[in-house]
Amino acid sequence: MLLDSEDIFLKRLIDMLPSSISIIKSSYRYCRIDFLVINKINIKTLYIEHKLRSIIGRNYPSVWIKKDKIECILKDYGAFLFVSECKDDIYYIWIDDKTINKYVVETNLYGEVVVNILTADFSKAQ
Repeated sequence: MLLDSEDIFLKRLIDMLPSSISIIKSSYRYCRIDFLVINKINIKTLYIEHKLRSIIGRNYPSVWIKKDKIECILKDYGAFLFVSECKDDIYYIWIDDKTINKYVVETNLYGEVVVNILTADFSKAQ
């Protein structure tokens, strides 16, 4: 059985988190959110959108995320953790209505409207 990048990421998360945390991976390929994390003690939840990128993150000043994707996630799920898994590290940033408005919206080389998030604003996992 071949594991995709989300399955590998999920396995690593499960291995490092306590048993009081449950993680559910979306089974729908086109779901806007990849994971739901549930704290079984206080029933708090967290949504995660995961992207595997074949870049060295520290070499890039910013990361593009499609604006419509962010807007749909915020509308349907609310705030979420965006995880960008690069060759050099795992970068993550909390995205909500307040924080997303501070970033530049532009059209990329492919004609997509994207939010340009500064790499310096990401935290690193390792």
